[in-house]
Amino acid sequence: MKTRLAILALLGGLGLPAARADDLTFYQKPVTSAAQCHAAYGGMHPDWQTNKAFKLSTAPDGRERAIMCLPDGVSEWVCDPSTGMLHVAVQVDKTLKECTTLTPKLPVLPQPSLFAPKS
Repeated sequence: MKTRLAILALLGGLGLPAARADDLTFYQKPVTSAAQCHAAYGGMHPDWQTNKAFKLSTAPDGRERAIMCLPDGVSEWVCDPSTGMLHVAVQVDKTLKECTTLTPKLPVLPQPSLFAPKS
């Protein structure tokens, strides 16, 4: 609960709308560069570059994908400067496969991402 409240408060501090903790919640923030996405990651998780619970990768379509494994859920960030948006999804009480070693007690979601692939 403490982690969940911290995440929701920090997302609000980034100018994102308030979250509902009872289901998958989406947020978006305008960005013009990957550097702005990195600043947003840093606003949420100052140690994002060294924290083993924060996993960063580049998607096949060129978007940057970041996953933050949390004790009570997962947040997934998709940075897409080409469309000018940073999308964030927060899932409470479930996690993604990448987080199973850090949060083994949470049920794993059947899909590989909280976001649908870009068409």
